[in-house]
Amino acid sequence: MKAKKTEDEKRRDEIQALFSKVHTAPITQGPDGRWRTKVTTPDGKKKPISKTYLDDMERALNLNYFGIETAEKVKETVTIRSLYPIWLAEKKMLQEASTITSIESKWRNDIEPCEQLVDTPIKLLNVDIVKTWALRLLNGTDDKPGCKVGHFYNVKAIVNEILDKAIERDIVQHNVSRNTKIEGMQARKAKEKAARSENDDDEDLETIITLTDEELAKIEVAARELMKDEQTDRPLTYLMFLFAREVGLRIGELLELQHKDVMDDGLHVRRFYAYTEDSTNPETGERIYKIKKWLKNYKISRVIPLTDEARSILEEVKRFKDEAGITSEHIFSADEHPVDYGHANRCMKKLCRRAGLPDHRMYVFRKTWITALVDHSDLTLAQIANLAGNTPAVIMKSYYGRRDGLPDAKTISAALRNGSVTKNAQIIA
Repeated sequence: MKAKKTEDEKRRDEIQALFSKVHTAPITQGPDGRWRTKVTTPDGKKKPISKTYLDDMERALNLNYFGIETAEKVKETVTIRSLYPIWLAEKKMLQEASTITSIESKWRNDIEPCEQLVDTPIKLLNVDIVKTWALRLLNGTDDKPGCKVGHFYNVKAIVNEILDKAIERDIVQHNVSRNTKIEGMQARKAKEKAARSENDDDEDLETIITLTDEELAKIEVAARELMKDEQTDRPLTYLMFLFAREVGLRIGELLELQHKDVMDDGLHVRRFYAYTEDSTNPETGERIYKIKKWLKNYKISRVIPLTDEARSILEEVKRFKDEAGITSEHIFSADEHPVDYGHANRCMKKLCRRAGLPDHRMYVFRKTWITALVDHSDLTLAQIANLAGNTPAVIMKSYYGRRDGLPDAKTISAALRNGSVTKNAQIIA
């Protein structure tokens, strides 16, 4: 076990942290009890100093680096990064180990990466710096998803407490983080609260519109006809709709599927094509879609077992692309570029009209898929939610369960068809 630090050792660590901007050499205690270190003099030389008391060591460091013995000058260099270990050491005396682990994780993932926030001297921190960090944390970047409001408040509380420590040490008079308000926060909180308290049209299994076996059969026939139509410029889009019936993906996930995502254990869903509120064309005001390398529920990936019908569609796609000489990595691309939302929407309208059905959104395939698994399979709701990529706040809030691993692909296929869809398609054809 590690020996508990003495008060002198804690004081030494505090001095080391406060001078971290200018002094990198360790402060150590020799066998005679004296404290030693090496300072860098103005001419660049290393000069050893030795002091009996740590207060004398602090004065010597101030004198060497700032030309004065008082601590006023060092206050101008203190940063959130240099105060963090001092604040954390005090926190460890009051909190359980699990809480400290959580704090360290938030520091490492959400605070420390913003160098402008943690390395700007606290005296120079302003609202703009704090707001830039906060909005990046909330909205996310191309490499990292944004966080929820509750998580943001927990992270910001760490920054607030560190800056409160700066006030205690007379480094600053006001906590700039506590005084920084983030625009739209109330609306964001209300939106998340609504998502927790109500089932949206994504998951409301009692009121959603789904396709019957007969309608699915008509859609399959219509899709085959449109693929053969000479005026169809991207035939694989219609195969994408048939594939959606088998895997229940969101449309943004379908558009970004690549051949490398198909593996022996199933389909690995890893990214989706979406838009964010701040991604608009400044001239036209139109939404700008971009690829996100995480899923809607902030997971890195999920796996969906592929039915025999799904694998048959993928084989058909491969044959089509080989014959047409298409080398795109995206599965449902009829050229070197993936299908976009606009084209997919137009094709969905043509498909419904050819099948003699009302206009449906592409999402109807996902709704039908989820409903089929709930109504006609022995899968637990936890397993279905895992396959669908739903968040616990929506579909999991009304039950408890555990995930028992990936179900067999035949289980999904039987639930989707119930022995009738393929037969109806053959009859209508």
